[in-house]
This record gives sequence, structure tokens and C-alpha cells, in this order.
Amino acid sequence: MQAKMLLQVHDELVLEAPPEEADEVAALVKSAMEGVRKLEVPFLVDIGSGENWRTRSRAKTYLAADEHG
Repeated sequence: MQAKMLLQVHDELVLEAPPEEADEVAALVKSAMEGVRKLEVPFLVDIGSGENWRTRSRAKTYLAADEHG
């Protein structure tokens, strides 16, 4: 996998990945972040993607293997 994290801004992570890896990287990051700790209220993660920060989509939904429903 060639993806790399470039930046963290407040509660957002900025990653760079080849287009062919984007879906896999998004699902992996979402699953890792949502599953880091078992909480009574689910911790939900939104994923956006695009050529750059300015033109990215705001909340592209990726389903993790253990989606909360």
C-alpha cells in the first residue's frame, strides 16, 4: 500500500493514496478509528475524498466490515 498520512487538522486526518487504493484505505482508516475502543455511543467516522482538500467530497460513506447499522 502506498498511502501515507500527510496532516492532522483538529479532528481530521489528511491522507494521500493512489486512486486505486482510495476505497481500501478509506475502509481501513474508518474501521480502525471507529473500533479503537468500545463505547456505549458509537464513534462514527465520515470519509471524504478528492484531488485536493478544496475539491474533496464532504462525506463519502464507506462501510466497514462491522458497520454500526
